[in-house]
Amino acid sequence: MNGAFKRSGGYRSPWTRRLVLLIAMVLVLVLVVYAIVSRPPADMLSDEDFTAVAVSTYSEGPVPTEALVRTGVLSESDAAEIDKIERFFGPLPVVDQPLKAPHKAVRGIYILDGQNIDQAISLAEAGHINAVVIDFKEDNGLRYPSKLPLAREIGASQNQPLQDHIGRLKEAGIYVIGRVVCFKDKPLANARPELAIADQYGNVLGFSGEGGVAFLNPYDTRNWDYFIDVALEAIEMGADEIQFDYVRFPTGRTTSGEMPYFGDPEVIPTRSQAINRFLETARVLITEKHGVPVAADVFSIVIASRLDGDVLGQDWNTIGQTGIDSISPMVYPSHYANDASDHYTGNGQGTYLGGKLFTKPDLHPFEVTKFALLEGQVARMYGDYATVRPFLQAFTATYLPAGYYMEYDAAAIAETIAAVYAAGYDEWLLWSPQALYDEAIFTVESIQDRPDTAAEPSGS
Repeated sequence: MNGAFKRSGGYRSPWTRRLVLLIAMVLVLVLVVYAIVSRPPADMLSDEDFTAVAVSTYSEGPVPTEALVRTGVLSESDAAEIDKIERFFGPLPVVDQPLKAPHKAVRGIYILDGQNIDQAISLAEAGHINAVVIDFKEDNGLRYPSKLPLAREIGASQNQPLQDHIGRLKEAGIYVIGRVVCFKDKPLANARPELAIADQYGNVLGFSGEGGVAFLNPYDTRNWDYFIDVALEAIEMGADEIQFDYVRFPTGRTTSGEMPYFGDPEVIPTRSQAINRFLETARVLITEKHGVPVAADVFSIVIASRLDGDVLGQDWNTIGQTGIDSISPMVYPSHYANDASDHYTGNGQGTYLGGKLFTKPDLHPFEVTKFALLEGQVARMYGDYATVRPFLQAFTATYLPAGYYMEYDAAAIAETIAAVYAAGYDEWLLWSPQALYDEAIFTVESIQDRPDTAAEPSGS
């Protein structure tokens, strides 16, 4: 055997062995460098590069594959990312006997406090809608006399008869969705500046995209506790579902020019992980503990733009995997960039959706709504993605430049509803700041050819 080995070249001189070793080391180095430089930047990674995982308890060692559960934490299957989240926020709360909330397939409208209730009841009796979204908490305070000590301390509690309005809606058989505005909260940010986003020196920051006001820190779990307490109070008052709005980081630059400081980048989770963790926590304490569905509103731009999602903390691929019941992208054609170069709503080019350039998106209610929703279909291929229930534009965007907007009359609004069906979804909510909805919206022929129009929607 040894002789055969020698004849086949098994024996080499020391110099030959060194040369072979050197060549092997060079090849390994080349492969490592290639793997690094060939990997696309974070905002160009494909959907397959991201896996939403989480564990219920913190572990010092590696996490076994079988212990990874898809719950909406953006971690790329990296146990170190999971550990980072667990270290920063702590483990999720645990409910001994978790409840499940039945899903309600919704066709609804947003209404203002006690206003427009008669109209909502009339539309429901006619079979056009089956749900309403009503404010329990806005960015300037609560819409009812709260019993929460913090709400009363900061003067956020308002003496309005919201309880009576909820009673009327429920008597009419209408599903009540309680809207709770989260991180944009002027009373709390003003009264408790330590809960707001600040610079590295502790100075509270204002943000141009938020009207120059302060914005609560999404990393601070004390803010989470307050929002969840409000939600639980809303449930006691009769809300059938909780819808969190402004579940994001602020938009625009800081008014001072200073950068927000959240902590050591090596220690803090990503913005999307922070928002996801809040929604996961809310899911446990609201759905699993009380059997009430949780929903969240998001900017529709995050469907197509991972970069925007990273800035806002709304990652489309994972936010729907946090275990919440539904997610509502605000698909308003007026909110997509136009080609105006001298107006804040334009970027000089327009917006690409579905491979088509829309230079004046607001003039194309059907196409823009449809293509925007189609781009979000990929995320739904992940297991247990939340129901997609878009908010639709039911208002005329007069803030756009002349020639860039159209009247959103009954026919135009009906086109956005028809676009939802054409994109393969079945639920929707209409948003009008004045909460005014012409009954003609629901009788336009384009949305009357659905066989189940008069029946309960089947869900998405």
